[in-house]
Amino acid sequence: MRVWNWLLDRRWISPVLTAIVVLSSFFAAYDFEAAQRRFPEWAGGLGILGSSLMWILVGSALFELALSIGRASRERTMSALAASLDEANSQIDEIGSAIRQFFDGMLFSFSKRLNLTQDDQVRISIYIHDTENKRFIPCGRYSPNPNFTKPGRTHYRDDEGCIGKGWDHGWHFDNDFPADKPARRKYEKESYGVQRAIADNIKMQSRLYAVKRISHGEEALAVVVVEALDSVRFEQIFLQAAMDEHNDNFASMVRSLRNYIPNPSHAEESGL
Repeated sequence: MRVWNWLLDRRWISPVLTAIVVLSSFFAAYDFEAAQRRFPEWAGGLGILGSSLMWILVGSALFELALSIGRASRERTMSALAASLDEANSQIDEIGSAIRQFFDGMLFSFSKRLNLTQDDQVRISIYIHDTENKRFIPCGRYSPNPNFTKPGRTHYRDDEGCIGKGWDHGWHFDNDFPADKPARRKYEKESYGVQRAIADNIKMQSRLYAVKRISHGEEALAVVVVEALDSVRFEQIFLQAAMDEHNDNFASMVRSLRNYIPNPSHAEESGL
């Protein structure tokens, strides 16, 4: 207890932990496997560093969160308690933001497997399943076009659209979406049960969708979605093979981080 109180009294620890979170988030997207192949003599050290980044990030963020809560519990006035609670909420936001950066970095690495160029009108997204509320929470997104990486809906029903079909069957591919808007709306409603009001608010009107359910053994965890404005940008066999190859990588990341997502049912409040 004396050590804990000593830590609570040292205000300089918080800026240090915040710096660690920011730096480890920055390096999370670095391709350490490629670096190991390029510098085989450093392969051991690079491998340890790459696998340790996530734990350093999460550990530092959770330690700072614990310190914030500990300081709040020692305050006696309501105003001081409110200020400390705001600080704790800020740390929760940092955790959510850091997790988002991890997933964004993983999707960026996966984009190399798909041979994306800076001119591609393609987006890759990952959605973690919220079992309690039967919906998906978007937790990562990458596109060469920055307009397609902007936040959209904060959650998606798990029985609607291409995502729902991919979740139910493990894999779903569709590049038959009509270019004509009225024909597309009819196709979306008849094929997927998507109402016009929802369809009209979709910013990226993709004509190709591929959805892969991410699983660890028998445990279904998430879905990864690849979409493109060009209906012939990818062949189904190519996409399915690439996404199958990376299932274990995605599953490992989801299983490692999902318990650290602050209140998954309201992840949008935590920067996700």
